[in-house]
Amino acid sequence: MTTQFTIYELPCTLFYRAKPLYAPAPFDQPAYDAVFEGRQPGRIFVDDADAPTAALMCRTYEYYVAGTPVPSLRAFIKDAPEEVGVFQQLYDYTPIGEAWVSAMLEDAPLEVIGRSNFQWDMRKPAPDIPAPNGARVVPIDLALAEQVDIALGIPFLQLSWNDRRTFVEHGFGYCALQGDEVASAIYAIAVSSAGVIVGIDTVEKYQRQGYGSAVSAAFIREALKRGLQTVWDTDEENFRSIAMAKKLGFVEYEPYKELFPPERKPQLSHGIWSRGDTRADGVTEWVRH
Repeated sequence: MTTQFTIYELPCTLFYRAKPLYAPAPFDQPAYDAVFEGRQPGRIFVDDADAPTAALMCRTYEYYVAGTPVPSLRAFIKDAPEEVGVFQQLYDYTPIGEAWVSAMLEDAPLEVIGRSNFQWDMRKPAPDIPAPNGARVVPIDLALAEQVDIALGIPFLQLSWNDRRTFVEHGFGYCALQGDEVASAIYAIAVSSAGVIVGIDTVEKYQRQGYGSAVSAAFIREALKRGLQTVWDTDEENFRSIAMAKKLGFVEYEPYKELFPPERKPQLSHGIWSRGDTRADGVTEWVRH
């Protein structure tokens, strides 16, 4: 017999109720705020629709867990119900706080990766780093967005923004062109009113030649013009990315952990959870029977 629980999905008009749970996070604040500010789409599930103590924010492929690890939300995450239509896109969980890390590792066979957390000091100017070998550093427009995704081999802009046009309209980035070829690119993964999280990659044959540093300097300069703090996250084993962040002048803050299912494929449950009532305020109930 399964234990009955109810989880509540908030409509975007009530997302603000979950916002205090994410305020203490020492990392990735632009990602949460982009959803709360309506700049990027997301879905939020909570243990209590009116006064939540725990929340799961699902945005693009990264899911953020905050608050107290209560049994109802733990069961919801562990079960990963197919009926909700959100866990199919999961790439990883980012728990806020060690209590959630411990609870989730107890509940499911998840793998752990450490993440380094760098942020730009807003009092500092951007570094002045010219592009190497006669390359041009230019903003990423719609045509270049597709070219960047193809050149890097993984459609990061598509994945982070659901479509490239949305990235061009609400995000920004820079790429280094060697002739007509993309050598390196840096781009916003999430943008809020106060900060921006970046992704960066360089085509293999152009690595270790200064292309990444040149596009990074241009990006930081643009972020400062917009009044945005640049956040640079990377896996703790990505020594080259860490070295570049330090070389550029980023300040290192508290590290954190990401959890992910084996092969990045969650085991979905079937028939345990079902959609319940939708309240007059737009809250949708998800019930575990």
